[in-house]
Amino acid sequence: MIRPISLAETADASGGELHIGNMPCSQYAPTSSLRERATETITEISTDSRTTPHGSLFVALAGERFDGHDFVLGALGAGVRAALVNESWFREHAPEFPDKHPFIVVADTLDALQRFAMWHREQVGIPIVAVTGSSGKTTTKEMVAAVLGGRYRVLKTPGNLNSQIGTPQVLLSIRREHEIAVLELGMNHSGEMSRLGRMTRPDTAIITNVGPAHLEYLKTVEGVGDAKGELLHHLAPDGCAILNADDPQVMRQRSRTTARLVTFGRHTAADVRALEVTARIDGSTFRTEDGISFSLRLPGEHQVMNALAAIAAGRLFGVSNDDIRDALSHMTPAPMRMDYRKIGRFYLLMDAYNANPVSTRAALETLALAPGHRIAVLGDMLELGDISASAHRDIGRCAAATADVLVTVGPRAIDIAEGAQDAGFSRDNILSCRSNMEAVALLREIVGPDHYVLVKGSRGMKMEEIATGLEEIEAPSTSQNAYRH
Repeated sequence: MIRPISLAETADASGGELHIGNMPCSQYAPTSSLRERATETITEISTDSRTTPHGSLFVALAGERFDGHDFVLGALGAGVRAALVNESWFREHAPEFPDKHPFIVVADTLDALQRFAMWHREQVGIPIVAVTGSSGKTTTKEMVAAVLGGRYRVLKTPGNLNSQIGTPQVLLSIRREHEIAVLELGMNHSGEMSRLGRMTRPDTAIITNVGPAHLEYLKTVEGVGDAKGELLHHLAPDGCAILNADDPQVMRQRSRTTARLVTFGRHTAADVRALEVTARIDGSTFRTEDGISFSLRLPGEHQVMNALAAIAAGRLFGVSNDDIRDALSHMTPAPMRMDYRKIGRFYLLMDAYNANPVSTRAALETLALAPGHRIAVLGDMLELGDISASAHRDIGRCAAATADVLVTVGPRAIDIAEGAQDAGFSRDNILSCRSNMEAVALLREIVGPDHYVLVKGSRGMKMEEIATGLEEIEAPSTSQNAYRH
């Protein structure tokens, strides 16, 4: 839902021209009822013709598999207020248009959507906190929003709507009542973060970490850092960069802005520093450099780093330590992100929203905290380019040190199995599957009472299918488990 914006204003803001039917609105007589349609308002933005509420603007985007222009007429028939379309398509299909429907005609619909969002961002003028990083973006965004939400009316990115398409829609949902927006920004190509930064113009930028993600496109970890660091070019001069002091690739980006710098981490020079960290499978405790104690209900020691970034943001915006502590203590995992729960007689650690070597290692280190029999179910890590095989083998070596049984899923995960064997892990305790359903069938045979099962893999592996299958398991007795480390 966005604030009501007229079609004329929308056309101006997006750099387009408003047409009623196949004729520019400006060519109708000033007294014409059709000319008056320019004052009609939109209250929703949709890029999916299946979800086009009345009063919405349907933005026809060309994707890899579908072209939204193929669904324009259906969207108009479903009752959208207007359609934002490419000029080339409009000229070709003008004779097909239903009588007198409004169109906003532009050179490029994605560029126009982003221009519209930039215009709206200038209109509302509230502080924006932008969060990026190779891993931990969504959790950190949720933590920052929770911390700031105790004092301000906060808009946050829903889910991980953090792309070139999702981010402008989030910006356009900022309303007058919002006081701060917390946005998650994602990318996998050089230049994309710069485009997002130019669109959002953040007052505060958080970089959680830099790791070997999207190397298929960015080639090196240094390339990942440089691509993430593009955000700092667009940080307001009087803003603040909140950077991970423990990550050299993050700190290498600090010269890209003249804004204030606040660092977080366990490094002795960090401005917001974690001390006396105690991690458990179901949460952790720590204190900051000023003696304030914090408790998290999120599994894994790596969550402390995410919390430190949120603490830094909270202090920057004047939130009291007590309110920060209270907000963080009530945080629960986002769906499919270190979601720890008991299912029947065993425990599931579901962390399959996405995976790269950094996040997978963190998940395995969290599994290592479990007090019982540990089963790691690991799928392919995608978009790793030339380092794919070696990165998977490295994860296998980590699994050998943290799990009792290793289950791999997918063709690339075979390298995980090989890495585990290289580290001395018994081949009898390694099970390689070609599909999620094969893994579920296998797990039905080996999961026993008080076992701890980690499910981790890239988004494209759809490993939530394994979690769903696990939820249906009636755990067999321990006598059926023949696997030993």
